[in-house]
Parts: sequence; C-alpha cells; structure tokens
Amino acid sequence: MIANKISWLVNIFKLKKIIKFLFRRNPSLAFFLKQNFYFVLPGVLDKNHFHHYSIFENRIGKKFFLFPLEGKVIAFATGPLNDKRGIGRVTKNLFSQIVKAIDFDKEFKILSSEKKRKFKKYDLSCVDVYFFSSIHWCNCSIPENSVVMVMDVIPLILEDFFPEVVVNNWKKNFQLIAKNSRKIVTLSESSARDITNFLGIKREKISVVSPGLEKTKIDKFSIVKIPNDPFVLFLGSNDFHKNAKVVIKALTTQKLKKTKVVFIGENEELISICEDLKIIDKAYFLGWLKDDAIAFVMSRASVLVFPSLYEGFGLPPLEAALLEVPSVCSRKPAMTEVLEDSALFADPNDYLEWSEQIYKLMNDPTVRAKIIKNAKATTEKFCWKNSSKKLLKILIDV
Repeated sequence: MIANKISWLVNIFKLKKIIKFLFRRNPSLAFFLKQNFYFVLPGVLDKNHFHHYSIFENRIGKKFFLFPLEGKVIAFATGPLNDKRGIGRVTKNLFSQIVKAIDFDKEFKILSSEKKRKFKKYDLSCVDVYFFSSIHWCNCSIPENSVVMVMDVIPLILEDFFPEVVVNNWKKNFQLIAKNSRKIVTLSESSARDITNFLGIKREKISVVSPGLEKTKIDKFSIVKIPNDPFVLFLGSNDFHKNAKVVIKALTTQKLKKTKVVFIGENEELISICEDLKIIDKAYFLGWLKDDAIAFVMSRASVLVFPSLYEGFGLPPLEAALLEVPSVCSRKPAMTEVLEDSALFADPNDYLEWSEQIYKLMNDPTVRAKIIKNAKATTEKFCWKNSSKKLLKILIDV
C-alpha cells in the first residue's frame, strides 16, 4: 500500500516536470492554455456565501463569480485565483474582502426583477461590469464593459530579455485588451506611467489600487529544512527580471562567506549557477510552499532580498516587514516609491553593493532597528479592506 502511494507520488512529480519542460520549450502553448482555459480554485467560498454566487462559463470558456452591488451585477473572473504568484495573492485577497464587505441578501433585493430572474438563471446578459484581475488571464475578445488589472508591463520594458512570443503577445493581444477595456486598474503610480508609455493608454483611464497586507499565520510545526545559521531569503521564480543571480554573486564575497541563502519558488535552474559559483553548499531550494510555511521561513530569515530589475509593486518586502524582517531591494521606481526609507536599496547590476547592504543589515544593529521600525510604519498604509472598497467604487462608477 505504502509502496503504491510512493510510486503514485513519484509519477505525479515526473508528470509535473514534463509539463514544465514542455511549457519552457513551447511558450506559445502555455499562452494558449492560459488564455483559453480557467482552472477554478476549490474552497475559495465558505458555505454561507456560496449560494449567493453564480458560477458559469461564457462562450469563450471563462468562469465568473457574480455578485449584486447597488443595483448592478458584477462578474469577477476567477482564473487568477489559481495563480501561485503575486497575481494570485492579490486576486484572492481582493475577492475575500469583497465577500466580507457585501450584504448579498440586501443587494440582491435592490436588483430589478429582470436582473434577478437572469441572475438566478446564470444568464450573462444581466452583467453590467466584468472585472479581470489580471490581463494575463484575459481572452482577446473581452466584453466592452470590462475593467482589467495590469500589474506591470515588464516584457515591454525589458523586451530584449524575453522570448519573442511573449513580447509579441503583449504588443498584439494585451495592448488590444487594454485599449478595448473600459478601465485599467494597476497597483502603483510607477506602473500607471509605464502603462501609458508602453501601451498608449491615457492616464485618466487608469486607476491605482494599492494592494493591502495581512499577516499570515506561521506554521510553527513546519518540517521545512532551513539553515541554523543566518540566511537571506529569496522569494520568487527564476524569471529573468527577478534577477536572482546578483544575490548569488553577492554571496561569493568575503563579507558574506558564512551567509546562507534560501530560495522559495520555481527556481531549480539556479542550482547550476550556485554550483558554478561554488556556493551550492550554502544554498537551500525549497520549491513552492504554502503561505503559512513561507511565513515560517520568512520569520526566521535575517534579510529578505528583492533584486528585481522591475516590479509593478513588490509585496514581499512589506510582507517581511510584518514579521520584522528587513529587506534589501533593487533601486528601481516601484520599490523606491512604495518603500522609501523602509528598506536598503542597491543597484540591481552591482553585486558588491548588494553584499555591502546585506552585510549592513545583518551586522549593524542601529541600521537594522531603524529599517524595521520604518517598514512597520509603512505597512500600516496598506489594507486589503480599503483596497477592495476602492475597487468596488471603480466598478460601480464604470
């Protein structure tokens, strides 16, 4: 029995490896699947709210949760709820806050008789506004009354470093989606400027809704293997713009010779870089973890490193701040705009400066205490409840 279970788990692991390999070799296949299919996350709704939602597919295969609000019917696209990246976290938090905020029975009574009838029959013609929390999960032919969230335009800013199919998808499909939408929502003023510059969207069509923060429960009984010695934490994938290599090179310096590094996310490709630079003996690769396990690892890190070449916002440094873990971040617009004096910054191309700043946070108690204090104050500005309220107002006013 146990042998069968182990064999089954091994086969599942092999299948995941094969799928990842196929997606890397054929990015267009990944785009096709993302744009044409939704995989609905089970267990998002609690039993008390479930009967208020209408789940159904339209002719292009997208699924929505419907909810009534001020006499209108809003359709919330569910696809991004499955995304393990920041897109998924933002979507899930906005969605859960909307569930808490709306009095469904009261709002349903306000609907016209015609809308009530269509709502109960899951008839999409009752929808007044569609909301897609990620442009990556949109089909090209979105309804004209759509609000679309664009978190960043990284492949257009760093065009030379992305596969041609990715860049062309942005220039052809995503730009069309953005122009056809009624409203664009993004996470920071920096991203709003980039959307205007690279997608040609007028600034008045763009609204900024900053994400919120919520302290994740820590899995105190986690069996995740982490170093006993001081370590820095890198949270994210091996996407080019995440720029993990600059941190790996920083760990080769004399100042950080005893410092270890923990990687969380799909970043197995970094193993060979760590081997080449001879730091593999102090590198830990944990893969993707559940939120409470991530919180466990993060709470024990000495420093969070966030070396991205570009981010639309950048939640991890603020999430680390909630756990009183200081961060070193790239000196780039979105990060400096959001964090200001709540982190130390370094040139994303200068591994020596990264070494210096990491060393400073690990060894200078005065600097460390100041950054932790400032960061904690910054986190108080971000609240998912306020973010969802602002989003709902945008959806009603469209």
